[in-house]
Amino acid sequence: MSYFMRLNYVYNSRYYLTFTGRLDGSSRFGTTNKWGTFPSIAGSWNITQEEFMKNQHIFDNLRLRTGYGLAGNQNIPNYGYMTIYSPRASLGTSVLANGGTYGNSDLHWETQKQFNLGLDVSILKNRINLTVDLFHIINDGLLMTRSMPASSGYLYKLDNVGTLENKGLEISLNVNVVKTQDFNWNFILNFSSD
Repeated sequence: MSYFMRLNYVYNSRYYLTFTGRLDGSSRFGTTNKWGTFPSIAGSWNITQEEFMKNQHIFDNLRLRTGYGLAGNQNIPNYGYMTIYSPRASLGTSVLANGGTYGNSDLHWETQKQFNLGLDVSILKNRINLTVDLFHIINDGLLMTRSMPASSGYLYKLDNVGTLENKGLEISLNVNVVKTQDFNWNFILNFSSD
């Protein structure tokens, strides 16, 4: 179950703000960790709409963007926090052993925290478009299936394990090389660095 809210604010076609809030509930987690709250905020500045840019003839679009937000991951089996019994028999013996998953009542949402800073540039009547993005992403409380020792009587346990960090630069260049009534030729170049 999810609740979603978004609020947009625009001032004079120059300044843009977006507030977003998500409240997500999942039965894959126990009652104390069922709900996750994931807010975000983003803004942009349309520089070409400023008074000091009115008489320039270089930029068709010049926009600076930034944003920060949280997102949740619940990609585990249904009722993943519960102990699940799966009796199984070993070959050559009549002894039954449990082969299920050991429950974890502390299991909670994996959370992604993402920051982004970007620039959009268009020139020559939007024939050349450049987008540059710097990003920093941290995934916290990674959901992972861990192997259990055979002596426990279980095969696996779901757990929140560790943190993963990713940051880098992405550049995209789109050039409309030829544009006629009968023929279009676009050139696209993408670059990414972690």
